[in-house]
Order: sequence, then structure tokens, then C-alpha cells
Amino acid sequence: MTLLIFFISCRSDDHYTRIEITSPVNNQTFNGNTTVEVKAKIYDDGDLIMNEELLITLNNSTDTTPILDFKDTEFCFEYNLSKNFVAEAGKEYKIEIKAKGGHGNWTKKLIIIKCI
Repeated sequence: MTLLIFFISCRSDDHYTRIEITSPVNNQTFNGNTTVEVKAKIYDDGDLIMNEELLITLNNSTDTTPILDFKDTEFCFEYNLSKNFVAEAGKEYKIEIKAKGGHGNWTKKLIIIKCI
């Protein structure tokens, strides 16, 4: 006689860090020489957040020098990011936000904005 036992868990296996960029929105256009505020909420569904990063660079450019390179190692369940930079007329920017949760996996969100 064979006895099969199955264990069912109510716990979800999709634990990962989430990033919600609230400002600006992807493909948003700004007037030249405008201060752009980057805002995001970073949270995890059951684990601590260990690393939070924001990198802003020129998009479609050979110049890879960061416009803004921010890193934090605050341990928390929820992290609110708010940083500013001045967007110059005629340029397109890549805004990338990354975060790592206590599970060790990185999550990344990327948007593009432009300045006319």
C-alpha cells in the first residue's frame, strides 16, 4: 500500500520587491531646463528591503556619465524615494530604479522622459 502525503501552504512563493514610480511617468515630456522630481515607492511583501538605487543617465547617448547616481542601504519594509534633477532642453533621460529585498533578488523599473 502506498501512502501519498501532500503539504499545502497558504504562503505565496512570489515574494519580491516592488517598485512603483509615481513621478514622472514613462515618455513624459518636459519644457527645457525644468527641475524634474523623481518619486517612487519601494516595498516588499514580507521581507526587508536592503538596497535602494536610482540612476539617471542620458538616453541614446555615448555619454554614460550619470546625471544622478543615488544609493542607499536602509533596511526597511517600505522606502519612499524622492530626488530632483534639472532636465536640459533637447535631451532624453533614462531613469532606472533598482531595489534588493532580503530574499536577495533585484527588482528594476526603467522609464524614459524627454525635454523639449
